[in-house]
Order: sequence, then C-alpha cells, then structure tokens
Amino acid sequence: MTASSFLIKLDEQLDRGPVVLATVMHCTGSTPRQPGAQMACGPDWLLGTIGGGAAESKVITAARQSINDQTPSEVTIDLRGTLDHLKDGICGGTMLIRLDPLDRACRSNLQEANRKLADGHAIQQHFPPDESWSLQALDDTASPRPDERWILKPDPMLLIVGAGHCGVALARSAASIGFRIILQDDRTEMAPVAELPAGTIRSSTPLDQTLDEVAWPDPLYVALVTRSYQHDVDAILHLATKTVKYAGLMGSRRRLHQVMKMLREQDVPERFIEFLDAPIGIDLPVETPEEIAVSICAKLIQVRNADSRSSAPLDPDTAVPLGC
Repeated sequence: MTASSFLIKLDEQLDRGPVVLATVMHCTGSTPRQPGAQMACGPDWLLGTIGGGAAESKVITAARQSINDQTPSEVTIDLRGTLDHLKDGICGGTMLIRLDPLDRACRSNLQEANRKLADGHAIQQHFPPDESWSLQALDDTASPRPDERWILKPDPMLLIVGAGHCGVALARSAASIGFRIILQDDRTEMAPVAELPAGTIRSSTPLDQTLDEVAWPDPLYVALVTRSYQHDVDAILHLATKTVKYAGLMGSRRRLHQVMKMLREQDVPERFIEFLDAPIGIDLPVETPEEIAVSICAKLIQVRNADSRSSAPLDPDTAVPLGC
C-alpha cells in the first residue's frame, strides 16, 4: 500500500472513530519491516502492516488498549528468539514501535496532506515526544529535511505507450502496486477508460501533445509496449526533454536491435541507450499479457525501491537527473 492510499483510507477510518497509528521508529538486525513502515488500528479493523505474525499481534493488542488515550507510547518487539525460546519471533532483530492515538481533530491536517500529495508535493511526518503525529508539506516548512524514512512521497507516475493487450494488463497490474497511470495510444478504439483502473489517464492524442498537456511529476517511469519499432523510436525522441527513473521497451531481439540502431542514427545519447531496459522487465518465461505485466511490475518494484539507482535524462542539455 502506498503512502497516498494509506493516508486516504486513514482519513476515511478517522471519520468513523478513534484510530491508533503504529509506526516503526527504529530497528536492529533482521526485521520484517524497516523504519517508516506504518499500520493503523481500530477496534475491529486494521490498515497496513508492520510485519505480521506474533510481533504485529502484540502491537495490535497494545494499540487497542490505548485507543482512547491521547498520549503517544512505545512497544518494543524482540525478534531474537530461538525455537526453544520464541520471544516475539525468530527473525533476529528488534523493532521499536510508536503508537499515536488519533481522533477526528487530526482530519484537517490529514486532508491537507492528502491534497498536497495529490498535487505532487512530498510530505514530512512529525513525531514530537509528547504530542501526536502530524504531517506538513515539505515546501511549506523551513525545517531541514529529516531522515528520508519520515518523508511520504507522491505515488510515482508510469507512462505506458501502447494500449494493446500488454498495455492494458500492465496498467491494471501497475495500478495495484501504487503507480499512477497514463496510458497513451492514438487508436481511440483501444482500451476505453471503463476497462482501466480508476484514476487512469487515457490519452488518444499524439505523444508529443500528451507530454505537453499532462503535468508530469518526478520521477517518471516509462514502459514502451507499442505496436511497432517505429513507434518505439518516435516515443523515445519525443521523450528527449524528460527525466526518467526507468524506461523499458518490449520486443524481440531483432526488433530491439533495430530500435537501438535507429536511435544511434538519431544521435540519442549513448548513455541513455545503455540505460534502456530492453527487453523490458525481469527475465521470466512469460507469454500471456498478464504474465508480461507481472514481469514488468517486478522490475518497476526493483527500481522504485533501489535507493542507489539514479535517474537518467535522454538529453543532458535539456533535462536534469532526479538524483534519487
């Protein structure tokens, strides 16, 4: 579950009554979740997870006991047990969980944060020692950035070029793992909006016009699943001023070889050609559109969660790397 969807659902639950927000604050050793992971707990429901199992059950029990208490508290999870002495688990590490009781008074702050996230702004979480958790847009504060784990970022955007079987399957799969989707194809009869995930932007205008009309957030992911190699080449040339986190092309080795040849003839920088993921996705024995979509989504997850990988612009003179 992404930050945006978590906060939206948290707001919905707060409309029904008190909530306790559980946040992983610190970890040592091997643990199922890392600092920044969050779960919300109500009297008879859960939202998100901090790792599951006996450890999560311990946090749930503590959260429900403090659901009407307005003071933050902490729970320590010890996962250094053995088969003979289980403790809270046998993963090998420890976790410090903060519990923040929330009520309807938090909703205005939460709703403003949701609006900022929807507009593409990052949100900073605050954990005062004796006060409840709160949120603030980074562009509205002069405070220095804290550790990256306390930053909630807008859901990334995936541009899918090509609305054939694979494009539609990818739109559905990628939306389920937290990507906002723009599906572009000039064939108006392909992939009507009713068949796509909620919130998908379906563009039938030429790609260069789509790029001009849509407000693109950073970072941008691109999947080229077009009907011909010429469409691949044209799309990459239109993307020449964009900064991208990931760009992949679907196709056979022969087709991809032809695309690379044409890109070099068009003087596309070699460093971006090398950056292209071709063939797209994780190397799996896939065949159906749905299987291909899973392969691509696995790669998207790998890139999204890899802190060390930098973005690469097609044109270093007109685009600026994201550096994330």
